[in-house]
Amino acid sequence: MAEFNTIDDFDLENKTVLVRVDINAPVDPGSGIILDDTRLKLHARTIKELSAKGAKVVILAHQSRPGKKDFTTLSQHADALSDILNLRVKYVDSLFSSSAKEAIRNLKPHDILLLENARFFSEETLSRSPLEQSKTLLVRQLSPLIDYFINDAFAAAHRSQASLVGFTVNTPSAAGRVM
Repeated sequence: MAEFNTIDDFDLENKTVLVRVDINAPVDPGSGIILDDTRLKLHARTIKELSAKGAKVVILAHQSRPGKKDFTTLSQHADALSDILNLRVKYVDSLFSSSAKEAIRNLKPHDILLLENARFFSEETLSRSPLEQSKTLLVRQLSPLIDYFINDAFAAAHRSQASLVGFTVNTPSAAGRVM
């Protein structure tokens, strides 16, 4: 069995940690209300632990796919996570714009920030090797801002997409608690 790092292998105090989760949830297409928060609750353990260890937590996730009725922003996910965690989850409506990068730079230990739906970025849905994914704009823009990458997206881990495998090429990486 191959060895891999877990959250326990890193000192996360005052470090910026990008954590990829799979909080894809059934969403009512009319109201935008999340109908089932099971996945959010599953990932809450990892997110809360990272925050408790003093990390500056940046969450990367997706909701549905382009063309589907529940393909939407993650603003309601930030609100739901805030309720579940009983902690404030900030939300920024972009992935790597100047406002998103500024929000990441301004994080303080224990802060939690949810970035926009990773699948709004067209390169995200392309299946390529980790090396090729490491060269995407998403990875190139966010990598300089983070110290660690944690993959906790068990339900999406079989995909070779930028937000799942691209950061692992050049960033110290580990598995989260759901993984």
